[in-house]
Amino acid sequence: MNNEIEGSRKQKIKFYENLRSKDGKIQPRWNSTCLDTDKISKIRKKLLEMSDNACAFCGVRIDNKSFDVEHFLPKDGDKKNEGFPYLAYCWENYLPSCETCNQNHKGTFIPQSLKNQAIIEDILQTKFPQAQVYHQQSLLNSTTDRIIEPCFDNPDEHLAFIAEFFSYQPITEIGRLTNQMFFNHKEVAQKWETLSNFIKKLVANYPNAQELVNDYINLHGYEFICKKLLEYWQNEKQAGRINR
Repeated sequence: MNNEIEGSRKQKIKFYENLRSKDGKIQPRWNSTCLDTDKISKIRKKLLEMSDNACAFCGVRIDNKSFDVEHFLPKDGDKKNEGFPYLAYCWENYLPSCETCNQNHKGTFIPQSLKNQAIIEDILQTKFPQAQVYHQQSLLNSTTDRIIEPCFDNPDEHLAFIAEFFSYQPITEIGRLTNQMFFNHKEVAQKWETLSNFIKKLVANYPNAQELVNDYINLHGYEFICKKLLEYWQNEKQAGRINR
């Protein structure tokens, strides 16, 4: 997937020239090429390594069988928008996502400002000279009606976690859209409330609560939320309010 390597660049151009299968769907080469000795794509392995085996959006623990290669700018659009098929094999457009975040929450979301725009990888400039070349930094810096890109943005600049209410407070429009898409759901608040009560009990009753929370993170993920809740309940305990 590295455009700086001539062999990789030429292979990717061939992939784009044969983009779709006979049924019209974009061929998922992020799953079927660069196979390792265990028949698992090195692309998928690298994404898992990059995210420490966690969903880039919600933080749940994932493995090769339970995650999707998410396209931040979707390769397919909805009925009104065609999406960005010529970013289908762009490494910078990939994120590791759990199936719930990818399929149920994000789907084919396209920022309004980018709808119906033709955006392509730089290796395709000669084939599509009128299209906009994808430069991640400039595009994301100039687009405010998008969601957080976890590998590019600092989430703390867009969302503030309010441990007492098991929710995020948006700081920016990007944060508001991200919160609305992934976190502003009843089932998410219920999950975080359950997790908060669990961590509260650990902090109240076990001197090694931090170690136990780390064990939970290693098993289930949600590292950011767990650490925020741990910090909150440690402060409450220190202030004498842990049993309120």
